Amino acid sequence: MKNSFQTIRKSLLAAALSVALLGCGQQQENSSSQETGNAVAETPKTSEDAMAFNAIIDAYIELKDALIASDAEQAKAAASQLEKSISSTNPTIKKIALNISEAEELEAQRKAFFELSQNMTTYIADNKPEKAELYQQYCPMAFGNTGAYWISNSKEVLNPYFGDKMLRCGKVEKQL
Repeated sequence: MKNSFQTIRKSLLAAALSVALLGCGQQQENSSSQETGNAVAETPKTSEDAMAFNAIIDAYIELKDALIASDAEQAKAAASQLEKSISSTNPTIKKIALNISEAEELEAQRKAFFELSQNMTTYIADNKPEKAELYQQYCPMAFGNTGAYWISNSKEVLNPYFGDKMLRCGKVEKQL
């Protein structure tokens, strides 16, 4: 009797363990598929989209940096790169970048950059990958104290509208 009780007990334990292990395997499988589903939902952009976005942002940042350095020739080159990087689905940004690349005077480039920055803010809001760290910055004194925004990949304020004349004029408005 004692032997049969132990046999039944071992069988029940083995069955319970099998059910528990089977349940854990099923739960882990469901968890993995849910994680994969969440990852897709959180990052709907493809790696190609992210690469294209990064190329556009890199060209924009190069343009901003050229304007900070008051280098019209470098600004032309960066604007030309931006114009090539942006797809024809955003003709406004493409046209502004082309205008900057063709402008001879630094002040004309800076005025067009103001318009470009407004359009880039919308573009970033619509296309930004999750991990991009970008900041909208603002100078209240630009363009006769009417103010102007730009986008930076750094919290440090370096003003593209004044360059070294008023390099630190501005503030970070928000993270995009």
